[in-house]
Amino acid sequence: MSDELLYGYESSLGERIVTMLISQSPFLLAYIAVLIVAMIFIGKRTMPSLFLAIGAGALLLWSVIHTILYQYVWEQVYLGDIYPENDRGWFLALEIGWIVVRIVSLVCFTIAALGWRGESDQSTVQAASPSELAGECPVGPGPSTPISKATFLVFIFGANIFAMLLLVPAYTIIFTQNEELIFVSLGLSCSSWLFSALSVVMGCVLHYKLWATIQDGDARTTPGKAVGFLFIPFFNLYWIFQSFWGWAVDFNSYTSERNIQVRRAPAGLVLAVCIIAVIPYANILAWPFSLVVMIIHFNRAISGANAVRSLRRQYGVGEYEPGMPVH
Repeated sequence: MSDELLYGYESSLGERIVTMLISQSPFLLAYIAVLIVAMIFIGKRTMPSLFLAIGAGALLLWSVIHTILYQYVWEQVYLGDIYPENDRGWFLALEIGWIVVRIVSLVCFTIAALGWRGESDQSTVQAASPSELAGECPVGPGPSTPISKATFLVFIFGANIFAMLLLVPAYTIIFTQNEELIFVSLGLSCSSWLFSALSVVMGCVLHYKLWATIQDGDARTTPGKAVGFLFIPFFNLYWIFQSFWGWAVDFNSYTSERNIQVRRAPAGLVLAVCIIAVIPYANILAWPFSLVVMIIHFNRAISGANAVRSLRRQYGVGEYEPGMPVH
């Protein structure tokens, strides 16, 4: 059917895109509603809400990207810039992208549904009774400000997943060798790298805070070294074990020695992720596994660190200063 029959005049690419987005508005509004619900409950049920937000956000983002690229390809075919025998690759790539996004969203929604049951997150330990406070504080001086679980998990993992989704259309354009869309591909790639950079920066900040929490114990390294040495080429292949797996081991020892009732860090799973990370190609293929494990790890790590920081606030323990004796 021609544009004249649909619109009464020759429509532009932008008008067709807007029309298609309006026709999808019930779905888009549903995705936005799910995102709002996830943001409302992310403070109480962090893990389920995070997966819910990732699933809905992925569907929302790809719906817009898919519509824009789909209409653009149709226009190029209509104008003769893309030959009919070559358009199959474009449409196949777009549909494969849809399948991947739907699978990712389905997995996220399933995890969210399974995790929604049970008690809400507890980021701090219960307030100590006066008799308990009369004794010696089980932890030494250190940071006492709570770590925002919602902020860090959303920015670290949400930005990481969006970065990966943006690369799908970017590489699709590159593989189809369409010179007219090369700047679109460049823009998508740059946006992907920006989201990736945001994820890395927030991850480094969180990792620093986690190490700073247990510096009054027998920590194997300082927060600065734990983060900074990860950027040393080749050496970081070794240091990733000391920085990530080492924190999980040290934190479990720290809480066990002080009898702090928190969930243990998944040291075994973190070790598996570290091993995968240093193996070429395996780190790419196992990206979904590593992503899920690190979400679980950081979720528990923040809860555990906040429990330690809560004890410092309850006992009125101040910040650690160089030369100050520790437990």
